[in-house]
Amino acid sequence: MQYYYLTAQGEQRGPIEVSEFATYGITAQTMVWCQGMASWQQAGNCPELAGVLATSTPSFTVETPPAPPASNVNEDGVKRPGSGLWFNIISWILATASFVCAIAIIVDGCRSSLSHCYYCDNYIYLSNNNLEAAGMLIVFTAILMLLLVTCTGIFSLVKAGKARSAWREKAYDKMKATASAGKLLAFIGLGTSGLYFVLMLIFALVMCD
Repeated sequence: MQYYYLTAQGEQRGPIEVSEFATYGITAQTMVWCQGMASWQQAGNCPELAGVLATSTPSFTVETPPAPPASNVNEDGVKRPGSGLWFNIISWILATASFVCAIAIIVDGCRSSLSHCYYCDNYIYLSNNNLEAAGMLIVFTAILMLLLVTCTGIFSLVKAGKARSAWREKAYDKMKATASAGKLLAFIGLGTSGLYFVLMLIFALVMCD
């Protein structure tokens, strides 16, 4: 596990491995912090650090330790890029809702056609074929919308993963470019699915009786 520590001047340093404590002169009185700690603590108060501390005593005390470093900010102060996952989730919800509206339209169209059918030589002739054809076209476009949102979502998450990898490697220019591309894909998916859902909802309200 890696730890941060405070120098004699009260400066935050790290992260370093436990095995490096003696090398950096960290004693039982040195203020340390690692992931999972609520606040800075003296190294001597951490049982897991027994046996790895230096024997010299530092000549400083820290009355008000700084806040522990955020887990999403690295030592260069650069924030980890977001994933845009919520944008993709909302896009999938809207695309699925649009597909449900499309199914409702074609079911209502078939029900309306069957209610106006007549028999001729044991065959059923529907009087509203145009409405059924329009319904099938709507369902087809709804399926295409689902595929589009799925593709943009997958590529958006892939870009977000690459941006986080670049953040860990401190390749900040690559991180910014890749993160921007991921956000753009997420916004495209959200915008198109939102617009399509509104149109489908209006169409369903108008056509379904």
